[in-house]
Amino acid sequence: MPRVCLLVPTLRTRDAIGHDVAGMYAVLRQRGIEVHVLTQDLLHNVALPVERLARYAEYAQQPDTITIYHHSTFWEAGLPLFLAAAGAKIVRYHGVTPPGFFAPYSDELAYSTTEGRAQTALLARSDRVDLFLSDSDYNRRELQSLGAPAAGGAVAPPFHTLDELENLPADVRLLQRYLDGTCNVLFVGRVAPNKGHRHLLGVLSAFRQLFSRPVRLFVVGHLDSRLRAYHKEIAALARALQVDDMAVFTGRVDPAQLKAYYLLAHAFLVMSEHEGFCVPVVEAMAHAVPLVAYDATAVGETVGDGGLVLPGLDYDHYAAALETVMARAELRESLAARQRARVVDRFSPAKVARQFEQALAPWLGPAPAAGAGAERAHGTVAS
Repeated sequence: MPRVCLLVPTLRTRDAIGHDVAGMYAVLRQRGIEVHVLTQDLLHNVALPVERLARYAEYAQQPDTITIYHHSTFWEAGLPLFLAAAGAKIVRYHGVTPPGFFAPYSDELAYSTTEGRAQTALLARSDRVDLFLSDSDYNRRELQSLGAPAAGGAVAPPFHTLDELENLPADVRLLQRYLDGTCNVLFVGRVAPNKGHRHLLGVLSAFRQLFSRPVRLFVVGHLDSRLRAYHKEIAALARALQVDDMAVFTGRVDPAQLKAYYLLAHAFLVMSEHEGFCVPVVEAMAHAVPLVAYDATAVGETVGDGGLVLPGLDYDHYAAALETVMARAELRESLAARQRARVVDRFSPAKVARQFEQALAPWLGPAPAAGAGAERAHGTVAS
């Protein structure tokens, strides 16, 4: 039985990559495989046994060690160790945000994404990588455009905490506070320039001008202190558009609060300009929240037929789409049915686990029967 090392530069709770690592760990351990999670920077307590990167040298020299390297940013220390490992090497590619989004606001983030994308190109051209495991077809195509072989690529959606979120009691105080007759539009994701907050506010302004329905926008997500200038810019834009009274930026929330925001939402609006997958889209579908989304990068692929996916950035069109899903009960019911089917068919824990195990079958052997590897890691819930 081989051992598996999961390499990740930073491991956080309430983070999509952290959830993916936890899901891999749970599925592999259930198969009786020895698993080591190694990181350079443990920023938050996590419910996983985590080892410092220095221990990896011991495991990497063993030819029966399989390494899964989670790549989403620059990692100066981790990448050389990974490429020098004796055993099988798998790149789990989450996508690296283009640095142009960060350049006006954070030299640190612009540098890490510039160098991260350079490392993406290096990995794509490397003959030392045995498998590129992307979490979307968009990411797979990006790797191939940089030189990665088509035969060495696979796609498996990221592990998530959807089952835990669905069974979690919602924050009652939030429900009582915002069940006031106003229609709630929701977006979940960190407050960063690639997430399209300018566009969210633009759609909100267009909605106010075109329709009389009272509406509120919830933006649920972490405000990174390195992006304070961006946050100030977005706040100033909300005031200039006269929608600051309609937009609520919640900051980081706990799982019960996140559940409440999904239950409060009448629509989920995605205007991101760069997403490698977008886990909150799956969470919205699981909660039967009608989706309106800008068809950019991996968003349309993730939404599929579970929402209204629009090209271009005509804010009036998005405002009209929001009004349509709020006004037409039959459309909401149709979307909800398609969302349920899509989540079951593509994104259930069992399906995610099976796609992951099928990708690793050349090294681990055939995947167990459907559903046998879907046990989830607990303690790393929320966005």
